[in-house]
Amino acid sequence: SFHRRPQASINRDKFYNDTSREVGVVVMLCTGVSEKIIRLLLDLFSQGSVKAIAFSRLAWQSERDNIPQVLVEEVFAALVNSADEEALGVAIQLADFYFFDPKTPRSCDEAVVLRLLSADQFFRGETQTRSAFSWHDVAEGFCQRFPEKELDLLSSILFHLEHLWRTRSSRGPGSMADAIVRAHPAEAWSIVSQLLESDEAEGIAAWLRDELGWDVRGQAGAIKYFDSESVMTWVLR
Repeated sequence: SFHRRPQASINRDKFYNDTSREVGVVVMLCTGVSEKIIRLLLDLFSQGSVKAIAFSRLAWQSERDNIPQVLVEEVFAALVNSADEEALGVAIQLADFYFFDPKTPRSCDEAVVLRLLSADQFFRGETQTRSAFSWHDVAEGFCQRFPEKELDLLSSILFHLEHLWRTRSSRGPGSMADAIVRAHPAEAWSIVSQLLESDEAEGIAAWLRDELGWDVRGQAGAIKYFDSESVMTWVLR
């Protein structure tokens, strides 16, 4: 009979050999893994000997091949901590389809997820569509699971003010910032008002005011979510 999972010893030999390592990764992605192979790959990844793509199917392989969650969490943390763009792309997919899968959500380290959601690459205009959608899904799941951390996420988003205008009307950081502000207007104003007194004043003001466009109605700014009395009190103080 045909078995999808390869023999661990065969793949381990390929990974130890510099010339066949890439072939070993391809074989693994097309067939299956074991706990020993994932641990080997994690060790090689930490040494810079394999690329993050080796874990690109871990969300699906983990259930099929009985990979323990604690090991998936180790891989996830390693990807996030590497700060490599490819690794962060793999990490956001892993978070989306493993830790925040709506059908089978799994526990995760909130600090690691927040660090991932705060990574610079997810706020750039050239972020891949797939990663952008996964970022939004994970951010929504993060806010639902850790509501006490929503304002921390907002602070991280507002750190990237120059990119918010691109994502306000779509699934991205801009629309997520608006959602958090709507849910916590008073607490959010405390953060925003401090930014208005900093070097980020110009950027935060641009986010607050209405945007002009081809549509006569334009795009309403975030200022509408805040209590007008609180805003005027700050203006007139």
